[in-house]
Amino acid sequence: MKAPDWLARRMSARRQRSWLLLVMLATGGAVAEDQAPTASEPPQAVVHAIAEGYGPVAARGDTSMPLTLRLRGDAARIEFSDPKGRDAYLLVSGPAREGWLVSVPGNVAMPLPRAGTAFWFDPEAPCDTLHATCSPAPGEVIAGRAARGWRYRNAAGRGPDGTDSGTLWIDAATGLLLGYRGKLAGRDEARSLRVVSVTYAPVPADIFERPQNLQELQTDR
Repeated sequence: MKAPDWLARRMSARRQRSWLLLVMLATGGAVAEDQAPTASEPPQAVVHAIAEGYGPVAARGDTSMPLTLRLRGDAARIEFSDPKGRDAYLLVSGPAREGWLVSVPGNVAMPLPRAGTAFWFDPEAPCDTLHATCSPAPGEVIAGRAARGWRYRNAAGRGPDGTDSGTLWIDAATGLLLGYRGKLAGRDEARSLRVVSVTYAPVPADIFERPQNLQELQTDR
């Protein structure tokens, strides 16, 4: 899978170093270096984040849930512990965002349609991915990265974690989603995620394969 053209254009090492230096001087913060994807590899990263709200893996109510996300192009492996402390992970792949929820101690897997969200965006035109309406919002420094802010609406469930409207923050250099806060259409339920740390490094492709020896559970969701 080839890295998107817009990402390849933005990862020129000389331009990036000059731009990051300006950001560091303006914010007074440390901004991490990137590992540019090769022409034959998709963008990849290992991310630690905190999720809140209600979603396929997010906690209910005011409880925060730590997540580890391993990303490789449009494939994602989201690792977490359920409310009882049992290890589990969500595998998501493809533009349709179809996924499998895997319980490690239970040795079972359950299909989840539209289980995930996109994690890579064009920092200058995120709505090309969301197919929604976007307008600029204040930027932030998240996990040592300069992030562009965008307000989105009318996403029809295509926003992060199925949200219809809210605000998201995208790594200005790589296009990685660094955080969002949004709501579902016609409901007061809020969902959010904020990255704590990110490492741009190769992620093995085989970790996104669903183990074949698991018992499959069916769901109407």
